[in-house]
Amino acid sequence: MQKKIFYAKEKDSPLKDYQEIMFLFGSNRKEFDNKGNKADFFYQIATIEEFYSILQNDKKVLEHGGNYVFQVNTDKDVEVMLQSYQLFSFMNFFKNSRERLYGKMQNFNREICNHSEKHISQNISEFTRMNSHGKFIRGVLVNLGYSILKSDIEYSDDLALAFEIYQTAILINDDIIDHASLRRNQPTIPVHYINDWETKGIEIKRNANDVANSMAICAGGLGMCYANQKVAEAYSRSDNFGILLKYFNQVIINTIQGEVIDVILPFEEQNFCSDEDNLVDSITEIYRLKTAWYR
Repeated sequence: MQKKIFYAKEKDSPLKDYQEIMFLFGSNRKEFDNKGNKADFFYQIATIEEFYSILQNDKKVLEHGGNYVFQVNTDKDVEVMLQSYQLFSFMNFFKNSRERLYGKMQNFNREICNHSEKHISQNISEFTRMNSHGKFIRGVLVNLGYSILKSDIEYSDDLALAFEIYQTAILINDDIIDHASLRRNQPTIPVHYINDWETKGIEIKRNANDVANSMAICAGGLGMCYANQKVAEAYSRSDNFGILLKYFNQVIINTIQGEVIDVILPFEEQNFCSDEDNLVDSITEIYRLKTAWYR
């Protein structure tokens, strides 16, 4: 009987508190039980999709609630189990990193909401409202990339937060461009301003939308600067600070350049005859600039 054991650490618990997620190869459950092993939950899987479905439907697996054993159906499917092990490792890493980054982001949001002038304070609050509901996918990937070479993962947290802050900022601008009303299950900043004015009994005149959009642009601009400030405060003493800041700003430049094409291309398609080869090149450039660089 072959087996692979994943030792799942719960936060900062000592080694003795590790719990096992076990993967079996080429064994049946009866043989496993006869060896004196205890399994609270026992699954047989044949595909990586089946394993992913279990992770999605049974949240206890990632919370280490019990002893889980996953058995591949046949010896020929060892690759499926290895892929499942890798997927579980990543999702466990994602869960732990996201929880840590989320806590630090909430601290950041509280720290910047300290301006005495009410209009500035409200605008910053609008930014932090949008900044409190991200998925942290990009931030976790920053942690993951750093963890490949270094063991002190938390050293990369400020860079991870900077990417998340920047992501919020660029989405605020994107919502204005797209005339979006919802983002991250929250009203977008222009919509929230309008709703707030209506609640206060302010008559919504023709220029109200322009003012609301302008306030969102200001919040997005603040977010861009906060992201750069986070990098500067955390890594300015590093020998690689110049390289890091240059790369980080290049990601921002590339994303905005990709947005330029993304905005103008549909307009040109509707109003001008465009060359099909150039159209494919432009679409490819959108994916390269807006996706490949930081997702």
